[in-house]
Amino acid sequence: MQNLLFFARPLPAEREVVDLDELLREERDSLAARGEGVEVSLEDTPARVLGDPEALARALRNLLRNAVEAMASAPQGHRRLRLSCAQERSGARLRVEDSGPGLSTEALERLFTPFFSQKPGGTGLGLAIARKVAREHGGDLIYFPSDLGGAGFELRLPQEPPQESSPGH
Repeated sequence: MQNLLFFARPLPAEREVVDLDELLREERDSLAARGEGVEVSLEDTPARVLGDPEALARALRNLLRNAVEAMASAPQGHRRLRLSCAQERSGARLRVEDSGPGLSTEALERLFTPFFSQKPGGTGLGLAIARKVAREHGGDLIYFPSDLGGAGFELRLPQEPPQESSPGH
């Protein structure tokens, strides 16, 4: 229900500097504290964007949750997650890659579609929310096959968020 409410609401107009490498470290530490049995590598470099920190954190958590759930059936020692971020001239990118089974053809065709899920009990909102957050920041979320064997997602964010137009313009 919380994801549905978040999906429906617009982002606040107020933006602040968000330290993406710090966000990755916090989420990595939170994942480790939950004892998910996942080996996490972090390749972070200083990367900052103007944005909504709560929304960006939720997008990252959704990507991490999907990755961990995708690897749930893999034996211990085979659950690997790679997190990275980097500053680029035009903005920043944040990546989440897993060693899970990857995505089926059906999943690729319906990727980012709200309410589509291949997981029992899944809401199908995690990727849709992450993409919505990216786009509301003037960026995008893209899929790529990870060299870890599973799925990879890259959240691309511009240096400056899009300008909000005033009513009537």
